[in-house]
Amino acid sequence: MAAPAVHIAAEQAELVQQQINSVTTMLDSFNAQSASLMVEPERVVSRPFSTIQMQMLRSHRIPLGRPVLPVEIIEYVLRSVHDNDDLLSVALSNRHMHAVAVRVIYQSITLSRPRQSIQCLLALAHQPSLASLVRSLSFQWQSFSHLTHNTYRLTLRALCSTLHLSSLTIDAPSDFHPWNLSICTFKLKSFSASFPCDNLLIQFLESQPTLIDLTLRGFNSDPLDFQFTLSTFNLNPNPLPFPLSPNALPNLARLRAIHAGPDIMETIIRGRPLKQISMPLYADCVGRSLDVLKMGCAEGGVERLNIISFDPNAPVYLLEEIARRVPGLEALHVVILLAHCSDALLEGLTPSLKKFKALQYLTYMSATSDSDSSDPDPPPPDLQPSSSPSSTAAAVSSTSLLTSSSQRLSPTAIEQNIATMWHQSCPTLKTVILPRGKVWFLDNQKWMCLEDTADGKK
Repeated sequence: MAAPAVHIAAEQAELVQQQINSVTTMLDSFNAQSASLMVEPERVVSRPFSTIQMQMLRSHRIPLGRPVLPVEIIEYVLRSVHDNDDLLSVALSNRHMHAVAVRVIYQSITLSRPRQSIQCLLALAHQPSLASLVRSLSFQWQSFSHLTHNTYRLTLRALCSTLHLSSLTIDAPSDFHPWNLSICTFKLKSFSASFPCDNLLIQFLESQPTLIDLTLRGFNSDPLDFQFTLSTFNLNPNPLPFPLSPNALPNLARLRAIHAGPDIMETIIRGRPLKQISMPLYADCVGRSLDVLKMGCAEGGVERLNIISFDPNAPVYLLEEIARRVPGLEALHVVILLAHCSDALLEGLTPSLKKFKALQYLTYMSATSDSDSSDPDPPPPDLQPSSSPSSTAAAVSSTSLLTSSSQRLSPTAIEQNIATMWHQSCPTLKTVILPRGKVWFLDNQKWMCLEDTADGKK
């Protein structure tokens, strides 16, 4: 009894596959034609509208043929089309394909050129039916030298029309402030902005209870106060208050704060169900920043942590300090600036990994150094003396197993040995990326380099 049913299902699957192939063939035929351009979706076009193209569009009469395939399959296929001209050609093929193609074109919009941006914003501001299709909107305006007040007003009108917007990215000059968002009614799930971390931003964040993913690229200090010396690199020496309400952002799960110091990090992290955090570490406040991770998050704590360190002494102590505060991490990605990591120092970090209970993915990037350090500098003053890593001596030991045989081992072999030692200390590790940038992964109890497997080496 089951055999006929299986046979029928197989025939139906083959029929659907044939239909999908027919759509693919149709799209290929569109590629060979000279595509006309639509008026509204200029954001996906690689060139500006011309008068001739506008006239062709207005005079184009859309055929009435109804597609054989269900609309859902057509939309699924069109979402796999990455050539914007192809999508525009499909939209002009007939009335039914037009509706599906326009929906795909307007679902996600990225604005990066002045003329393109103005034309698209005008379409969204004056045609609510198009604005209602937008789910993701990204303003890549960081290279714009000046934004006029009329541009601000048009942007606000367009944003107010995108009632169903769920993802918003604004990367704009510093004079583009959050007041543009104050009267918008959309409820976002993802928000990324280069706004200053001030009260205007707080006012907007407190109106977004559905927000899950937050990226803050703005500063929390006056740029005139920035400190740049050989031992100090701090973009938040005199942080401004950031009084975010404890009840705001109840669903926040992912936070990327590119320049934030410990004060703003504590305000955002405390009591919220964050699982992924990206944050900087400045030399004079490393301990305070890491303590926020230990006491701040609710519901089990952080699972994935990305760190950018601006402390020249970070290689000696940082891994130990992170492990002591958040031992339950599943993924840790550390980028150390202003410092070098020798192979002997990486070997010496092995004992620190024992504190991690579930770590699977570890990235430890820095400038490389073939020379071994002598006596390392002490940890930053805001770290407790008792937290000084026990592995410091091992990190610079002259009896290092790797350095003693470094003349016989290639850099790749040395990294393989380091990955093996780290896995022995932390058995849950599956993938390791070391300062030379090679990706190491565990394969049949042996650590393999991704470059080797790609080249067919065993």
